[in-house]
Amino acid sequence: MSRIGALVVAVLLATAAASAVACGGGDKKGSASTSASTQTPAPTAAPATLNLTATESGNQYGFDPPTFNVKAGSVTIHYTNRQGNNRPHTLEIRTTDGRSIVKSDEIDPGKTTDVSFSVPTAGSYVFLCYNPGHADRGQRGTFTVEAALSAAPTTNTAATSEDGGSSFLSRHDITLISLIFHIPAITLWVGLAMFDIFVLMTPGIAQDQRIRLITRFKWMSVVLIAIIMVTGIWQTLDNPFHRVDSFNTLEELRNDYTYGTALFIKHIFVFSTFGLSLLTRFYLAPRTEESMAQGDGAVVMQQTKWLTWAAVFNLALTLAAVVAAARVTIELH
Repeated sequence: MSRIGALVVAVLLATAAASAVACGGGDKKGSASTSASTQTPAPTAAPATLNLTATESGNQYGFDPPTFNVKAGSVTIHYTNRQGNNRPHTLEIRTTDGRSIVKSDEIDPGKTTDVSFSVPTAGSYVFLCYNPGHADRGQRGTFTVEAALSAAPTTNTAATSEDGGSSFLSRHDITLISLIFHIPAITLWVGLAMFDIFVLMTPGIAQDQRIRLITRFKWMSVVLIAIIMVTGIWQTLDNPFHRVDSFNTLEELRNDYTYGTALFIKHIFVFSTFGLSLLTRFYLAPRTEESMAQGDGAVVMQQTKWLTWAAVFNLALTLAAVVAAARVTIELH
């Protein structure tokens, strides 16, 4: 009986061991299957192809369609300048921060060209005609790149990390801080230009006192120039129309946008008034003061006349810069 019992126990143990091996083998096989299914690459999307047409209506230009969606990857645009249009048009694809991805050559009316490029990252992109003034007249649009399903989680994570970075100040914060310093500095600069006119043309002020009042603020003008230049350069780089990160993108801003043209004209007036103000306070006024000390009345009279005309011209340049700045502000609204 004990032999039978031992045999029964042995059979039971062997059966249990076989079952355990079978179960373990099944789990291992299932795990391998799961791993294989996870590593199977997603099917590659075929290159997106779409049609885009340049349109004209009087002095307004546009695109048909004005917006579209594509999948991340390779894109080919069949770009047509509609028959009956009066001028050539171009096509440029840019990121929202102004970086150029691809540009076409000029396309004559009735002609078509293919513009191919790659957009691996999901998000919004800009397309426009980069001929001078065309984007301002409406020839500008946006399109959305949708991430492939397999890349969606990674892309979303990267976007979140980029948008919600740990930097203490964003670019917009820095721009706001620059405006807090820029606007009062500009106001003081205009005030100095008007002050020079007041000092030189108000009767009853002694000649030597006029000169001293003008030269008294020479270092203040240097400080204001430094503040205006530093903050103004930053605002040019971080403008809301076209991010500037090279001389090429600076030229694109000037040529493709009314905002950029007005900004360029404003800078001409601003730098001119900077130079003339420094000339007045560091050269003309001190020389006049030296002539007064030497008692040369004729020379003093001539130099005072030059000093007065320099102050008048400087105020004119300053007011012209203010008008150009107003035009820039209009483009922001």
